Amino acid sequence: MKKLRTLLLPLALIGLIGCTYKKTENKIISPEIILEHNIKNVIIIPITIKNKKYRFLVDTGASINVINEKIAAEISTPYLLSDLHSSYQKFFSEVKSVSGAIDKDKYIFLKPQPFFIGTQEISDEDVWLSMDLSLFIEAIGVDIDGIIGMETFRKFSWQVDNIKKRLIVTKDAPSTHNYQTCDGYRDMLNSMPAIWFKYNDIDDIAFMIDTGADYGSIADDFIHYLKNKSHLQPVSNQQQVDASGITLEPSSFILSGLIYNDMPVGEIKVNESKNQQYTMGMDFLSRFNRYAFIPSRMMFCYDTQSIQRNNILPIRNIAIRYINNHIEVFYNTNTNLIGTGLKNGDIILNVNGKYYAPEQIGDLRTVLSDTPKAALELTIQRGTQKLVLQI
Repeated sequence: MKKLRTLLLPLALIGLIGCTYKKTENKIISPEIILEHNIKNVIIIPITIKNKKYRFLVDTGASINVINEKIAAEISTPYLLSDLHSSYQKFFSEVKSVSGAIDKDKYIFLKPQPFFIGTQEISDEDVWLSMDLSLFIEAIGVDIDGIIGMETFRKFSWQVDNIKKRLIVTKDAPSTHNYQTCDGYRDMLNSMPAIWFKYNDIDDIAFMIDTGADYGSIADDFIHYLKNKSHLQPVSNQQQVDASGITLEPSSFILSGLIYNDMPVGEIKVNESKNQQYTMGMDFLSRFNRYAFIPSRMMFCYDTQSIQRNNILPIRNIAIRYINNHIEVFYNTNTNLIGTGLKNGDIILNVNGKYYAPEQIGDLRTVLSDTPKAALELTIQRGTQKLVLQI
């Protein structure tokens, strides 16, 4: 268990949680909202650069902002790694994703430009990255122009209402009185926010929060530790997409037994991490009614009755992607499609009589995964044929 302890950092005790707000005539004034925006399964916000609107994914798994290579030339000019400050040369001598290092020919460093999030201008960043984001677009079902990384994320407070599907971004910290519970989180350069979980005899396991991922990940050490326990159920493999490309998931599991802030997590899907990382994705954050990241205090605040989920082992594992304005079956191994009648390339027109728009691709994944056997009816387009399949 010694290796496990490398990421199991103790949580500092917070003796008193202060509340930062302004009072005028004994009234609490909320911090000024710089952006209020509707969201869906992922956090995508409008960005203004050179008086033009763009759509960016908010991804705490990215250290710096990323520009889709298709529009990079209209926004900025390249940097050579040797032109960057020595500290950045050290940090970015190797750019990594969750599944491994990214080939150097897949990204270019860019000179940052002033840009706006809502009413707030940001003009103090040192470097951006340009990459092909087509695989991210396929996964999230929305055409995006870039990614907001941690350097920008740390400048603001982010409040998400999962019930109303609403995001509020403020420059100043909101009052902690607005939330049932607030917890400290760990933050450091070139990393994600990290919160602490308990598991059996292990008191503090630091899991980093990755808002650009659907699901979390756990390191090999933890997987081996759990091998002889009942808290790890394997899930059939499928293709995984991230910044390093398309790879076969080394292993996926349903993990149980974790406890966050005295609340049982129940079951949660995780992938094996080649980088020995412990992460939680949007699946975890979706379990809260409301939550907020307050970087100025390094606090994670939330409202919830329970984050426990059970019996989430998928009935089937069908991979889909967004492309050419529709959702299609793709990136599946032959094993995943056995008995379904589906083929990679089939366009999904409706499921159980309901049409799913591309931005609802996350909801559709859940329907395909969890609908009971023989209760899933898909209308698909295969070439010139329209077929109805009962799965």
